[in-house]
Amino acid sequence: MTGDPVSSEICEGKINNKKAYLCDQKSLKSGCDYAKLSYLFDNWSTVIFSVCMSLWATLFLEGWKRYHSAVAHRWGLMDFVCEEKTIRPDFLYRIKTRRYNPITQKEEPYLSVKKKTVNILASGATVLFFIFLVVAFVFGMIVYRVLVRGLLMSAGDSQYGFVLVSVTAATINMVVIVLMSSLYNKLAHRLTVWECPRTQHDFDNQYTFKVFLFQFVNYYSSLFYIAFFKHFKEFFQLFFVDLSLDLTRKAD
Repeated sequence: MTGDPVSSEICEGKINNKKAYLCDQKSLKSGCDYAKLSYLFDNWSTVIFSVCMSLWATLFLEGWKRYHSAVAHRWGLMDFVCEEKTIRPDFLYRIKTRRYNPITQKEEPYLSVKKKTVNILASGATVLFFIFLVVAFVFGMIVYRVLVRGLLMSAGDSQYGFVLVSVTAATINMVVIVLMSSLYNKLAHRLTVWECPRTQHDFDNQYTFKVFLFQFVNYYSSLFYIAFFKHFKEFFQLFFVDLSLDLTRKAD
């Protein structure tokens, strides 16, 4: 930790300032262990890591394109064009209503505008529900952090309370993100099948949009909280810490 001037100054007691967190004042040196732990994940090597990851992603993409072209040439599929406007077999099986198509001069399965609108609205409502569910989970993690930290502080364990709450909250957040990611992929597929798109091109577009929307909210909602709402944490701390202290007094 000698390469980090901030943690060195905190641990060696070069800074004599006091800090207060809704309680009695204490020395900044008490946060020495947390400063060292923070430096493990926030140092100059993260810049090198990010550059390496960017180069690896670029090389992987270019290598995949070369492999794709090699396989297509080996199988004689360089001039193959996928027919995206072909009607999906599931659409032919599920839709019983027929309508005359003046272009093909044949009767084809037809999904009415009313039925299509109902399917899209119901699917959209389901998507919005799960998006709000993720937002509610992020808010719940904020409440968890503040309440548990307040309870630990009231119990006299303020030195490692912040680290304990941060680690447990991050672990819970990681587990929920992984579980919800798998659920969202299956849910997006079921909703797209239920909407019954006419062609495979429409099916792929609708499924991809739902997966992107689900995963974007699932993975980046916490980052949005840090970027735009974390500066309001004093309000949550004042409200929920007082609430946790009241609950502790009632329990006693």
